[in-house]
Amino acid sequence: MPTTWLNWLYLATAFAFEALIAGVLLAERFGRDALRDRLGRVWFLLAWPLLVVGIGWAIVGRGASTWLWLSVPLLYMAVEWLLDKRLKYPFRDRWITHLPYILLEYAALLTLIRLGSPLGALARWLLWGGFWLVMAAVIATYVGRTDRHR
Repeated sequence: MPTTWLNWLYLATAFAFEALIAGVLLAERFGRDALRDRLGRVWFLLAWPLLVVGIGWAIVGRGASTWLWLSVPLLYMAVEWLLDKRLKYPFRDRWITHLPYILLEYAALLTLIRLGSPLGALARWLLWGGFWLVMAAVIATYVGRTDRHR
């Protein structure tokens, strides 16, 4: 697949998606609530370039399955917005509600890698690196914590 501005926009957006999640987790870990909230707001804005990429890829004929794959991170963002920002539901306090959220989050992260794979080795390395950055942030955030929730 030839490299286009849409591919570069996707790659930048997908990596920012991963890096901002890691940043939110680390800000949470170190009690930087204002920074966590700012990073979270920027993260939510990434839905727009993801939509632009999806529309652009549909126009250039990347395939209908692209929208199916792209719907996973967008669904994750919608669930995050609904539960955290709109309903303010403490779903992280109980495993019965937190586990499906975690599975959706990992599905979104892996889907970003899947969508970037046709873009070449650089995209794969960058997106897998971002994934492992999130995993390191998860470990740093939750390992050794004595409280049961965020």
